[in-house]
Amino acid sequence: MPALLAGANRRSAPLALALVDLDHFKGVNDRHGHLAGDRVLMQIGRVLATSLRPADVLCRYGGEEFCVVLPDTDGDGARTALGTLAARLKELAVPWGSQTLTGFTFSAGVAVAPDDGATQADLVSAADRALYHAKALGRERVVLAGSEDDRPARPF
Repeated sequence: MPALLAGANRRSAPLALALVDLDHFKGVNDRHGHLAGDRVLMQIGRVLATSLRPADVLCRYGGEEFCVVLPDTDGDGARTALGTLAARLKELAVPWGSQTLTGFTFSAGVAVAPDDGATQADLVSAADRALYHAKALGRERVVLAGSEDDRPARPF
């Protein structure tokens, strides 16, 4: 991350960091067990990874949360990228025993360097606050740091 931030600073280019939290994921574990939850997380990770650009970075941040780093991307570009991810995630069907698990959604908070912070810690903190706001507004949405934005995470 420090190298990505340094590169963005050298080019005077934006860099978006999104924290993506799967909505109501605890229910998957509660209803189907942790093995099903693990399978779903792996499939979601694959969908997210294959839906990003080669320069983008995806990592599991913890539990059912992912971090997406989008170089050369401003807030509007991040919203568009996350809308695409949301649409692809809704299409995901994970076979589990005699069932198929579907209907996956997420909430996301986005921070953009340099406006929302110059360091990794600043960006994560700003994105985390925006993610909290997205959840408080009802989930299944993207909120940009420093905004009162509550538009759903859908492609435009």
